[in-house]
Amino acid sequence: MEKPLKYAAFRDMVKSYPFFHGRIFSHLTKDVATLRRQVSEWIQKGYVVPLKRGMYTLQEKDRETKFSKYYLANQLYLPSYISLETALSYYNIIPEGVYATTSISSKKTQEFNNALGQFIYHHVEPNHFGDFVMVQDEFKNSVYMASKERAIIDFLYFRVPWEREYKSDIFTESYRFQNLEGLDTKKLRHIAKKYKINKMTILVNLLIKQLEHEHD
Repeated sequence: MEKPLKYAAFRDMVKSYPFFHGRIFSHLTKDVATLRRQVSEWIQKGYVVPLKRGMYTLQEKDRETKFSKYYLANQLYLPSYISLETALSYYNIIPEGVYATTSISSKKTQEFNNALGQFIYHHVEPNHFGDFVMVQDEFKNSVYMASKERAIIDFLYFRVPWEREYKSDIFTESYRFQNLEGLDTKKLRHIAKKYKINKMTILVNLLIKQLEHEHD
């Protein structure tokens, strides 16, 4: 009968991975049921960190690889890309720091809470899922991040409520947008047009008008 794995042996098997899934347990031992019980015990002891059901990581001191919340957000829920407040903060378009890591997915709305943070995913139809770029986090991991224009469009769609008339200074006063130079206005209009919603057209035109006024 195969002996149960010691934590040190298990750690050495998985320490090269940023995170791992329960489906690999059958590759580590023939007695998967025992290993699952052990992993539950190691979670209680703080050796293993659960990220979502069936997905885990080791404590940072026991891992050979490091990763950011951005990278984890991409991997927790596929397909997805970082957007909304998190992306706007990344681009320094909004001055506030953000607590939750916000993303867009073509799958259903979802949220995960674990020891590394809160990860929120908003659903869009597949034809609205796009316009993201690949950036590197501080550990050289590749991360899917909304372009500046897409992050703004996602914010307008999910965060700005419909009103009959918007104030001309809504972006600077209500949402404190900054550092908007270099935005591709054609891309903004192109993405907004896909939604076929008056709110999006009005808000994008208002934002572009503000940008043009700033450059006069």
